[in-house]
Amino acid sequence: MHPWVLGLVDGVSLLAFTWVGVAVHRSALDASVVLRDVGPFLGVWFVLVPLTSIYRRPGWGSLVRHWLLAIPLAVLGRQVLLGRPLDRAALLFLVVALAFTGLFLAAGRVVATRFVALRRAPGPASHKSL
Repeated sequence: MHPWVLGLVDGVSLLAFTWVGVAVHRSALDASVVLRDVGPFLGVWFVLVPLTSIYRRPGWGSLVRHWLLAIPLAVLGRQVLLGRPLDRAALLFLVVALAFTGLFLAAGRVVATRFVALRRAPGPASHKSL
C-alpha cells in the first residue's frame, strides 16, 4: 500500500477518534473544538514520521512503535496547549487515548488493507470471442 494512503488512513482514524470523543462528551461539534482537540494528535503524529519510519517500512510493528511514542506526546502537548495540569485526569485521558486511538488506527488499517486487497483481486475470467 502506498505510504500516502497509510498516512491518510491514519489521519482519518485520529480525526474519527477526536470526533467520537467530542460527541461523547457532548461538546459543541464545531470546527474550532475539533481542530483544538485533533491538532495535537495530527501534529505530533506527522512530525514524528521521519523519526520512526512508519511509512517507509509499513507494518504492525512500526505502527505500534509510532503510536506508543506519538499518542503520549500528543496528550502532553494537548494538556499544555489547553493549560490543563498533568494530574490524575490527564493520566486517565492518556490511558483512554492510547486504548481508543489504538483501536481506531488498527481498524483503519484493517479496512484499508481489505479494500486494497479487494481492488487487486482478479476479476472473473473474460469470455471474449476470437
